[in-house]
Amino acid sequence: MLPTRPTLLLLLLGLALGGCASAPDDTLKPRGQAAVVLDVAAQRTEQTVTFADLVTLTLPPAAPGRTWKIAAHDVRALQQTTAILPPAAPGTGQTVAFLAIRSGTTRLRFVLVPDTGDRVADPVATHDVVLTIN
Repeated sequence: MLPTRPTLLLLLLGLALGGCASAPDDTLKPRGQAAVVLDVAAQRTEQTVTFADLVTLTLPPAAPGRTWKIAAHDVRALQQTTAILPPAAPGTGQTVAFLAIRSGTTRLRFVLVPDTGDRVADPVATHDVVLTIN
């Protein structure tokens, strides 16, 4: 006995969806690294990096009780791969890493705020990073 038309359609749909269960792994993998250290005396850093670079930014050291936060970045150009991490050693700054996923120029803005845990705080300092991705 042949299946009825609705049963046959459901069977074909199930087979089609079953074949789509695993998507191909098309995530971009880092092909290079770029370390960028932000200057304490400047409020702006400009750097050129290469497409697919893992860009690690070292922020200026923060005084006790203060922390850096990301105020703005374009997720179309940079994919954040780590949270803002604590300093690796005393006297160094916090670090954060991004993967360069689109060519062009993009801007990041960091703000230094009191480390009170509040979602909104007046910045003590700011630092802009302009990355040109080739």
